[in-house]
Amino acid sequence: MLTIFLCLGGGAVGFSLGILWLLVVNERAEIVLDEFEGTVNSIADGIARVTLCELNRGNDTFYGEYPAAELESLGIHDRFCCKTIQQRDGAVRIEMTPKD
Repeated sequence: MLTIFLCLGGGAVGFSLGILWLLVVNERAEIVLDEFEGTVNSIADGIARVTLCELNRGNDTFYGEYPAAELESLGIHDRFCCKTIQQRDGAVRIEMTPKD
């Protein structure tokens, strides 16, 4: 998204007074901090055991647990994509989507 500021200005070298200046400032966009390919290894007692393989940086592999009901609500049963995203306000959110 772009914010546009219009100002009447002058005084700069090579410009005369009264020239219309247009300044375009790019608002801070969301940034993908890291991206993973995820796999649901097993589900027991409402807990999904998952593996996350890092795609962008060090190719590290992480193992963990996640509430199975939350994965189910996202339509995730086996493989999925997981991203950590820094929002415009600086907060970080996790986005998970089923992998085709």
